Amino acid sequence: MKFSLSRLKIISLLLILLNFCYTGYTESLNVAIVVNKNNELSDVSLVELKKIFTKKKTRWVDGKKIFLILPTFSSEERDIVLSKIYNMNDVDLKKFWLSQLFQGGISKLPKQVNSKIAVKRFVERIPNAISFINLSDVTDDLKVLRVNGKLPSDLGYLLNNKT
Repeated sequence: MKFSLSRLKIISLLLILLNFCYTGYTESLNVAIVVNKNNELSDVSLVELKKIFTKKKTRWVDGKKIFLILPTFSSEERDIVLSKIYNMNDVDLKKFWLSQLFQGGISKLPKQVNSKIAVKRFVERIPNAISFINLSDVTDDLKVLRVNGKLPSDLGYLLNNKT
């Protein structure tokens, strides 16, 4: 079968366009703020979340101490939290925590874990724990908090890679 030069150009152009469309597509990643399933809290404002994640707020409404768990492994979820909650990069966050510790702003560093499984296990087992994971990793043993009234699957949710 013979292809004319113009047909080959059209086919080549279509293949190039398909490649651009495919490589330009990225799946939306939503970060879920998770707490123990028995935690009474269901919604948190972004402002309050920032206070919790910087340990400026250390107690839940019922007076129990908040147990902050921070994943240390590199992930897109961590990058989103660094950007949208901390407004820092990884190096600046480390400096922030050391500064808080040495200046007496905190008595100890947040619990740091190095895997998604560890994040889930700690939050499942510690009633006052809070952390974050990819929405697709959430199980029935965790409770996902609304942020500013929105769940990770809602349009306009703040902690994703699209906003």
